Amino acid sequence: MNGTHQEGYGRDMDTIDASWSNDELARLRQDLSRTALELRQRIGHHRVPVPEGGDAADAADWSSQADFDLLMLERDRLLLQQSEYVIELIDQGRYGSCTVCGAVIPKARLQAHPQATMCLDCAHLRETSDV
Repeated sequence: MNGTHQEGYGRDMDTIDASWSNDELARLRQDLSRTALELRQRIGHHRVPVPEGGDAADAADWSSQADFDLLMLERDRLLLQQSEYVIELIDQGRYGSCTVCGAVIPKARLQAHPQATMCLDCAHLRETSDV
């Protein structure tokens, strides 16, 4: 089976973890598409309320809540971007390969974090270089 090309998502068995079936990839793509739709809807309905009157404590509460809401909005946007990128990788037959070094990302890692696009070594290097 190694070195062969399977139909469905153009998976090259030399670079993609052979333990992913086409059905599993199709279900994952469907789940990610559903997640992306939910995120788009949540982002589209997001509104930051405008404070009305009140004292300094009310203004501080509002500011704190607005900061939290904006943080959640940014998290949703990032997750949407990651989900759409992973859908592209699935469609291109590149899901499961590290986008930095090309190594196979273990299936267990992808099952725990489907939006992972890097192997643990590259992810660790990126995290330590961002610090």
